[in-house]
Amino acid sequence: MTFTEAVHDIRELAAGDITDIVAEFVSLKRSGSGMKGCCPFHEEKTPSFHVSDQKGIYKCFGCGIGGDAIDFLMRMEGLEFHEVIYRLADRFHLTIDKNRPSDSISKSQKAESIVPGIKKIRLHIRKSDKVYIDFSGTPLDRLTTEAIVQLHPPLNQEQAKTLKRHTNRCVFVPHSMDWITFKHSLLAALATNFTVLVWDNRSEHDWLHYILRKYDVSRNEIIQVLAIIPDSITRSVYMTEYINQTNLKEA
Repeated sequence: MTFTEAVHDIRELAAGDITDIVAEFVSLKRSGSGMKGCCPFHEEKTPSFHVSDQKGIYKCFGCGIGGDAIDFLMRMEGLEFHEVIYRLADRFHLTIDKNRPSDSISKSQKAESIVPGIKKIRLHIRKSDKVYIDFSGTPLDRLTTEAIVQLHPPLNQEQAKTLKRHTNRCVFVPHSMDWITFKHSLLAALATNFTVLVWDNRSEHDWLHYILRKYDVSRNEIIQVLAIIPDSITRSVYMTEYINQTNLKEA
């Protein structure tokens, strides 16, 4: 069968087998009509990770992560979509015509050309649910994480979209980046609907608080940055916070 045909069949088969798939990584116990255990994606002592064969999904009520069996394996093992499909095809004894190139494989190769090294660290990104973007060559011993990519600034839209496939949160490591370069990187990340933090002095800060402290920027520039945020609620929250911070400075 073709890759596309296999995806349809595997989604249905994996939905009914999700408990067994998850149980290979997580210790589960019966809880009502489903199963429950400690989430593998964040540290917890009280189980809040649920699996439902009836719905074919998993959901953690602690960290909010959820999805189907394919998504679980992508997160758990840092695999690309097509890699999970081939693995599950073997599990369910399905044969995929490998002579036909899939769009997923092409996307994987393109992603590596856009963000070099992404294939090696995607597992760490998915497990930590954030990616650190090092623009400065900061020694890695300052950051106790393997979920880090090194990019030449500024971050562009293609790079942001590629990283967004693995997580919704990014942490800039800008070092002494000038405002214009930082602004271009921030706009690319915010336009992709990333939650953006900044690593500074061995801790993480919200991007708005960071730039208000680090750079001398005008109100118009801040408004231009806020305008790029796709989500209107998030944009409104940031505008309120900017006004509050401005009032505190003037008080």
